[in-house]
Amino acid sequence: MEQLTPDPRNREIFDPVEGDDFEALVESIRTNGIINPISITATGLIIAGEQRYRAARTLGLETVPVIVHYDLDDDDPKVTLLRVDENIRRRSLKISETARAVKAWHDATAKPVGTNRYTNGSSSTVDELEMPEAIASMSPSTRTIYTKLAALIEPLAFMLDTKQIGTQVAYQLAQLSKENQEALAAATSEEELAELTESDAKELKERLKARDAEVAELHRRLEQTAEGQQSLDIMGLALAGMREQHAKELAALEASVEDRVAERTEHFEAEADAADAARARSEQLVTTLRARMNYEAKDPVHNAIKLLVGVIASGPEAHARFTIQLGEQDGFMWPFIDMDAQQALSVANVLTEYSRLLRAALDEKGLSISGLRSLT
Repeated sequence: MEQLTPDPRNREIFDPVEGDDFEALVESIRTNGIINPISITATGLIIAGEQRYRAARTLGLETVPVIVHYDLDDDDPKVTLLRVDENIRRRSLKISETARAVKAWHDATAKPVGTNRYTNGSSSTVDELEMPEAIASMSPSTRTIYTKLAALIEPLAFMLDTKQIGTQVAYQLAQLSKENQEALAAATSEEELAELTESDAKELKERLKARDAEVAELHRRLEQTAEGQQSLDIMGLALAGMREQHAKELAALEASVEDRVAERTEHFEAEADAADAARARSEQLVTTLRARMNYEAKDPVHNAIKLLVGVIASGPEAHARFTIQLGEQDGFMWPFIDMDAQQALSVANVLTEYSRLLRAALDEKGLSISGLRSLT
């Protein structure tokens, strides 16, 4: 007994025997023992005979007779076929159990791969078993109905088994989704469900299917909207990134412009300072010369020099150095006056004339260039 293991998949098809039926099975085994051995795989997984196994455990039996199918793996589709075959032949099944058994048989033999050979998508194949009489005696349409009835949820399956609703009504309700069946069972009393006709159930099915289609369409549109929103979000992130990049570039450009403006301003200020210094030097020179030449204002020599200084002082600030030389041997050097080229040309013409007058004045006074230097 300790080497045997019930298969949970058995409960997906067949309900456990309970109540008086189970007590009767226990008493039968107590009296007669287990007449039909329990079918198992090589690993001890129970293929058929779980109710006998339960009864034996209730009686405290340590050993039971078994038939071991060494050629079958636990997941072999033939395990399902053997389970359905034995339970249909040996038990009195409820309608819902029969429906699940028909569907299980159908699923296990749904894909033929050759004559009398079937597979359920696994690597193993099974020889076609003789279909149990309970299934073989059904018409194809009846098998289809039973296959659909296997989808009934437990409360509706119970109403079918207890004949509160008919097979055709149950068939219509079984085509609803599990969610719709649960909603219907929760919102409708058993009395109301029991009053449904096949026509009522069919109309209800169509309405709920239409609603499901509308809901599916809404979900599809919502998904499209969500995808569209996701695309917008991605575009928004991209635009935000572009704005951030543009802001960085603009800040860098503004900083560059500010640096260049500051550099140019500093340059212009330096040039202005230099010009101011040159102007101050020129004004100081003119002031000095005028102060030195104001005495003896009536002297012709000084008049000439004052006229010369007036000409020089009247022009804008100078940018070229100009030298005046008087005489062939004694030169009168004037190295302090800066002027631009146009001024220099104008002053040169004036000085040529006044140098002549200066010499005439010097001759009249009997002075030389050296004497002029002592005066100035």
